Amino acid sequence: MEISREFVQEYGSEHILVPGTAQVGEALQAFRDRGGKWWWLLVVELSGSYATCSFGSLLPYLAGETPHIVHNIGDCAICSGMDPMFWRDSEALLERVLGAQASISRCCSDLPLRTLPVIDIRRKDMDNQEVWGPWSGSNVRGYIEDGAFLGVYVERMRDSMDGMPKF
Repeated sequence: MEISREFVQEYGSEHILVPGTAQVGEALQAFRDRGGKWWWLLVVELSGSYATCSFGSLLPYLAGETPHIVHNIGDCAICSGMDPMFWRDSEALLERVLGAQASISRCCSDLPLRTLPVIDIRRKDMDNQEVWGPWSGSNVRGYIEDGAFLGVYVERMRDSMDGMPKF
């Protein structure tokens, strides 16, 4: 199967793309304006790379409910005991964070995000391990074409929390 612009548009995950210079408040306002859900991804464009996390893990972190952004729920003994439904209460957390000046004035590039592996869609096909193969266990990939960011694809995980991304 060819990786194409159409593939990314049809099967890509909802995301908010911001430059690294954006403030957290700008990213959260874009999330709110687009009617974002807890599973949407924040993608931050850095100098020559991208970083990401889900809003479902970003919001509890910014609200002070978790000590860090949870990239993989099984990685943290403290956070793995959390009720997964807590993450889904994104509207209440969003309102709380938007009211906290210290959180919304942070620069997005200063957030402890995970590097997003990026693939240029003009390279080979998805069966090629070099293009589609595993990167440190991540099931999240970004796609670019001619240097422009196209979208994010999350390979759904079986027997997990509704296909939660593993960064």
